[in-house]
Amino acid sequence: ESHANPPLPPATPLVGGRLVYVDPEKLEVKGEIPFSSEFDAELGPRGAFYVRPAGERGRTYYFEDPAGDEVLAETWVRTLLRFKARLVDEARAR
Repeated sequence: ESHANPPLPPATPLVGGRLVYVDPEKLEVKGEIPFSSEFDAELGPRGAFYVRPAGERGRTYYFEDPAGDEVLAETWVRTLLRFKARLVDEARAR
């Protein structure tokens, strides 16, 4: 049986930079979230979304749009998951 895209080994997460988050009022960097193929993002209610990085068991970062804009939160989630998929595709192409 042949696989066009063989699964990646689970023990080797792909690293692809970091997500930097900023205090919107002070415009100060508050922290960084490592980005990898094990990274996950999920849409929450009322303009919220959740980010779960690899390697930080049980850690969830909560973000929300100040105006509760669900469309903007969904755009963030889709963009983050597209970037994750691109990391995996690039690794398979190597």
